[in-house]
Amino acid sequence: MSALNKKSVKDIDVSGKRVLVRCDFNVPLQDGKITSDKRIVASLPTIKYLIDHHAKVILCSHLGRPKGEFKPEFSLAPVAARLSELLGQDVKMAKDVIGDSAKELAANLKDGEVMLLENVRFHAEETKNDPAFSKALASLADIYVNDAFGSAHRAHSSTTGVADYLPAVCGFLIQKEIEFMGGALENPKRPLVAILGGAKVSDKIGVINNLLEKADTIIIGGGMAYTFAKAQGGEIGKSLLEEDKCAYALEMIEKAQADGITAQYVVISAYRDFEYARTAIRCGVREYILKPVNRFELTDCVSRLLDMKEPEDVEEETGTAPEESGSIGRAVQYIENNFYRNISLEEVSQVVHMNTAYFSTLFKKQTGKKYIDYVTDLRMEKARKLILNTDLKIVNIAEMVGYSSTKHFARIYKEKYGVTPNGER
Repeated sequence: MSALNKKSVKDIDVSGKRVLVRCDFNVPLQDGKITSDKRIVASLPTIKYLIDHHAKVILCSHLGRPKGEFKPEFSLAPVAARLSELLGQDVKMAKDVIGDSAKELAANLKDGEVMLLENVRFHAEETKNDPAFSKALASLADIYVNDAFGSAHRAHSSTTGVADYLPAVCGFLIQKEIEFMGGALENPKRPLVAILGGAKVSDKIGVINNLLEKADTIIIGGGMAYTFAKAQGGEIGKSLLEEDKCAYALEMIEKAQADGITAQYVVISAYRDFEYARTAIRCGVREYILKPVNRFELTDCVSRLLDMKEPEDVEEETGTAPEESGSIGRAVQYIENNFYRNISLEEVSQVVHMNTAYFSTLFKKQTGKKYIDYVTDLRMEKARKLILNTDLKIVNIAEMVGYSSTKHFARIYKEKYGVTPNGER
């Protein structure tokens, strides 16, 4: 039995069983491509455990807000593709949630195989925790595992309703959060700093009230920070605001101050503003609003603000913290070792544990080149050496330096060196 008397996936026999796993695959997409797979990666320990223990794994999640309608842009197909890469095995993608496709795939699933249902929010019944929908979803499986920590607070069919019809346990991600939060709240190391994000104050009232009894400092981030700023007389333009919660926000700030709690609001969006925020806080500014928040960057950026180096720890010549310089060095080495692959900016930034936008800015600052230009120049240098020192065919050289199209390779080569790979002008 794990922390706080919650059963985990380790506490039950899953061998040969169909296991419905609620994950949080609500990943950011741009032009149909995943820009950060952190949430997918976080689900891997539970999924791999089930595979290794011969379960038939049925994954489900929501993505975005399709509002009960099938919308292709909110399909989980890109998630299935990325999961297949990460797991090293095919993840079968259902065309629906509780329809014929899902039923057929689930019925024919073999031990150790994995499938993914379509976006559960394509059904309006999901967010209503509809009993009939919950029962139909549960009918696909023998056991239910909730590993969607980011969605576990919502009383929806896939997070709550199915547990009425199946034996239910938590996955490793939720188990880790329970153990961490249980320890942090029951016996915290001081000072205890709580960071809250999200769009609405109304969603966090209970959490804020609870934390006022436990935390030494509360940092309000995300869209709801504007409500706190407005409550104190700040100007927020057309930013997100819950006007009917301004009085509550002011009440919470006054209560925090009366209890000796430091109340701050921080809204962070782009990493280009990070240095300004760091400088401001070093100078004693405790309330600092930047630009509208990107919620995928909030936690990482606030963590950096809380883990600032003192001025004497920063290199004077470049103004770059030593650990950041080392990170770019590791990134360059990773690029050198993998130049022949089509490695994306997102992949490299994740290797060095940086937000993509911030990594891109820092990379250019330290190397003097944009990421794409750096990789292109590196590939061309490798290609030129091969052309000058070997008798390899151009098509083979193009492939060796990461180009699937010989014409594309030849065009870029000529732009850089003024001649084609064959030496023609």
